[in-house]
Amino acid sequence: MMSAAVVANGLQGTYLHARGIARKPGGRSMARYNVEMGPPLFAPLLVTLVGGMGLLASVLRRER
Repeated sequence: MMSAAVVANGLQGTYLHARGIARKPGGRSMARYNVEMGPPLFAPLLVTLVGGMGLLASVLRRER
């Protein structure tokens, strides 16, 4: 349940960052420039990946 929320949050963040890139001056016609100078596109997915690995590690940890 919690991991689904983490993944949904990461996808939402990626969508919002892509929208932020498209809203910069020049929009999609200057996509290469806007990806470099705009919000980092894959940062929310990377944070989601790290959070998901933490959740997976807590579920799969060894029992004493």
